[in-house]
Amino acid sequence: MVLPKTKIDDLVFSKYEKQLLKKIVEQFRALKKPGFDLDHDRKKGVKTLFSGTNQIGKTLAAEALANELQLDLFRIYLSAFINKYNDETEKNLRSIFEAAEKGGDVLFFDEADALFGKRTEVSNSHDRYRNIDVNILLEKMEEFRVLCILATDKEKCIDAASMRRFNFIVNFPFPGDPPK
Repeated sequence: MVLPKTKIDDLVFSKYEKQLLKKIVEQFRALKKPGFDLDHDRKKGVKTLFSGTNQIGKTLAAEALANELQLDLFRIYLSAFINKYNDETEKNLRSIFEAAEKGGDVLFFDEADALFGKRTEVSNSHDRYRNIDVNILLEKMEEFRVLCILATDKEKCIDAASMRRFNFIVNFPFPGDPPK
């Protein structure tokens, strides 16, 4: 667990990225309002992808979102929860998402590209299990009412079907690079 101290306005990002972060906060707050009909909304969570090179501020941005929402931030490394036995992977991820939904926490999956590369044609059992793990994560992101942030420095490796599942994609350019 990370105790968030950073604020969105403290971040050294362009006005565009800061506005996008504030929109993420607004959407998550809307989901939490009384009367929001969750039973009829299949896609309950706010799913966000942070993309940019290493050491560019993706973790700080996740902290700023959690701070703005006055929630705890849980930084998760997917490699610790992925198991070659898919029922174990699903149980591990379910327990994380259930705890986050109950506690109102923000989930930050750092280095998600370790799992979240392009789903491949299945040529062996390793490919099959990796594809299943990606599908399990995508399902949990949509099943639970949480703010889920995945960070990657290899956005181009994520397949188009997975990219469509995100509510927000925030690209953090290297300082001085023009925004995408």
